[in-house]
Amino acid sequence: MKGDLLERLELAKFMLRELERQGQLNLTLLENVMHRKYDYSHARFCWMFRYLRDRGFLVKSGGRHLAPYMITLRGRHLLRLLTLVFEEEAVEVKP
Repeated sequence: MKGDLLERLELAKFMLRELERQGQLNLTLLENVMHRKYDYSHARFCWMFRYLRDRGFLVKSGGRHLAPYMITLRGRHLLRLLTLVFEEEAVEVKP
């Protein structure tokens, strides 16, 4: 259970970081980047994308059907928190 939650949080961090780094990406390009770089399945990508979009971490940059998505201020705050969580976890020494 804990491993699955950490994996999902890490996927969210990767998605938000890519959108912050590249500015705006359409859904297909973002999925291709996530699959190529991080090897996540289509289903896992779609689930996390809908989760982030529905909760206001991602928004469309325009009203067009194929408008690219961008990270919101709320998404930037979540990205900072996730970055801190995973940095602390990497530093933590396990007995």
